[in-house]
Amino acid sequence: MVNTRTANLKPKDSLQSSLNRVRYSAINKIISASQDSLNGHALHELFEGLMLQVCDAYDLPPETIFCVTYDSTSRRNSQHMTICAAAGQLRQFVDKPLSTLNDTALELKLQQTIKAKKTLFTEDSVYLYLSDFRYEMVLVIMLALKPSEPLLKMCAGLLNAICHGYNNIANYIDLHSAAYLDFLTKLPNRNEFIKSLNVPNYSSAPEGLNVLLVDLNHFSDVNDALGQSTGDMLLRAVVKRIQSSMSTEIKIGRVGADVFGIIGPKKEVHPDQLNLIFATPFRAGQYSLHVSVNMGGCFIDGEYDNGADIFRRCDLALNRAKKNTAKNYYWYSFEMEQKTLWRIELIRRLADAFNRREIEVWFQPQVNIQTRKICGVETLLRWRDSGQFISPTQFISAAEYSGLIIELGGWVFKEALRTAVMLQAQGFENISIAINVSIIQLRSKAFVNQVEDLLAQSSVIPSMIEIEVTESVAMDEPEMTIACLNQLKALGLRVAIDDFGTGFSSLNYLQKMPLDRIKIDKQFVAEYQTGKTVHIVEMIISLAKKLNLNTVAEGVEKEAQVQMLKEAGCDQVQGFYFARPMPLSDLFLYLKSQFPHQTTVKKLGKPVS
Repeated sequence: MVNTRTANLKPKDSLQSSLNRVRYSAINKIISASQDSLNGHALHELFEGLMLQVCDAYDLPPETIFCVTYDSTSRRNSQHMTICAAAGQLRQFVDKPLSTLNDTALELKLQQTIKAKKTLFTEDSVYLYLSDFRYEMVLVIMLALKPSEPLLKMCAGLLNAICHGYNNIANYIDLHSAAYLDFLTKLPNRNEFIKSLNVPNYSSAPEGLNVLLVDLNHFSDVNDALGQSTGDMLLRAVVKRIQSSMSTEIKIGRVGADVFGIIGPKKEVHPDQLNLIFATPFRAGQYSLHVSVNMGGCFIDGEYDNGADIFRRCDLALNRAKKNTAKNYYWYSFEMEQKTLWRIELIRRLADAFNRREIEVWFQPQVNIQTRKICGVETLLRWRDSGQFISPTQFISAAEYSGLIIELGGWVFKEALRTAVMLQAQGFENISIAINVSIIQLRSKAFVNQVEDLLAQSSVIPSMIEIEVTESVAMDEPEMTIACLNQLKALGLRVAIDDFGTGFSSLNYLQKMPLDRIKIDKQFVAEYQTGKTVHIVEMIISLAKKLNLNTVAEGVEKEAQVQMLKEAGCDQVQGFYFARPMPLSDLFLYLKSQFPHQTTVKKLGKPVS
């Protein structure tokens, strides 16, 4: 039972002084509680302190005033009324249902107040009502008061402070949830997951923990084909199954649109265990969907490491798993990180070298197999770093990985046009210049326009320039490649497919490509003396002739190879037997040796800016 109190209703200090003191204290305590908002005691102490200040101002017992909040989503009864602020002996009932007080008369008065949504005055108490967008609150004052009483004004300020305090805390919690929780799955998001990696709990796994990133394959296809609502249902179904299949010790987070992070003991958080979880379809609305995954993992055993580094290592392993055809998971290793750091450093050095124009364009002659005279050249990049050449297989892939290949490829095209102008000036219009083009360049919407602009800036005969695309690149995105090559062909350029025979071309796509030449891969030439390879080379040459295409054999190093290729009907050859790649100055010396009587010198065309 709560007894009605009586007291002298004159404040010990002036009314304004008491109000100012309570307001100032409320502001400071609300700020303090907001900073420690996840600690429930902070709220209780805040409101208790404010009530004690009001009671002290009027020399009232602390049990005279307490506050009740109401859950407006439920039915109006005492089970859904909670004591949210109290002092003195009533302090023990904070956060408990109003029914705990076992005061039926009080419960009825509070129900009347909430139903009427206005303050209720009785002969022995006041039920001060306040409502905002989030809460309905009633401050119970166990005193007989008139509406004009100064104490009532102070209690209204107290109730307002309590309501503001709860709202501030609720807003802070909402912000915390938005920052650290995934709205859809209610799991920790990427930030919170990484935060948990800073202080992993080894109590249940003293031998160490596994951290896994689990990526759902082709999840975007579900959204695109079946709608985002189905994709959302699938994500929730995945979360539900993982949680039901693993112990409560396991921590799960949604760290990407279709990527989940999992932390737990080695014996439970393991790719084999996860593969079992994903072995059967998931129900998403009316659909039963099979889901395959890739996983990247990292083992941690208590040595100091920050969460961001652990997450990065798992991500490295996940990226490796996506490229691995043998299995769908990969564990992080130090060597993997070292290789990544090496690649990053290589990209940095390559960018610096390119900016300083330390990358060179070299040329390897292509020879007419009948006349043994040069009929074309292939442009090749050379990078001399600290006196040593770095293999193109290393830095070209690094340039593609970083996107530098776009700028690098544009510069190579300019250099090829500059060389073509010089060849034209000396009467070598029939010598073609082949330029290798990356899939990254072909994907660039600006590539064709860039080529067109460069051609317009020079007086080069377009047919002198040949675009080379490797077979594997052409087959990677055939429709896009064919469309781009057709645009380049329309500009007057020639087109060749490189490394033919290694990429398992579709003959259907091959006949759609606007080709002029097929380049036979050097591995077939190197093994030309074995029976099977002879048949492959002869088949490629025969196919080219039927498609009205010229053929170039790469990697020719022996006279016997030249003779066999000639007998098979090959048109041109390229390799060390005739000439190694050489800088531009050596190329003109080579041309002079091949054509000693060439004296025609024409006016140079426009330089390429």
